[in-house]
Amino acid sequence: MTDAPEAPPAAADPAELQRERDDYKDRWLRKSAEFDNYRKRIERE
Repeated sequence: MTDAPEAPPAAADPAELQRERDDYKDRWLRKSAEFDNYRKRIERE
């Protein structure tokens, strides 16, 4: 007996995927800015 690969899960709502993507991008940009500010503050001290 051969095991057939499982079908991929049903695609999520495109609008939900876009919101999730935008949330991750926003969080990444904020963390990037925080790190940049931290680096500049350390350089000044």
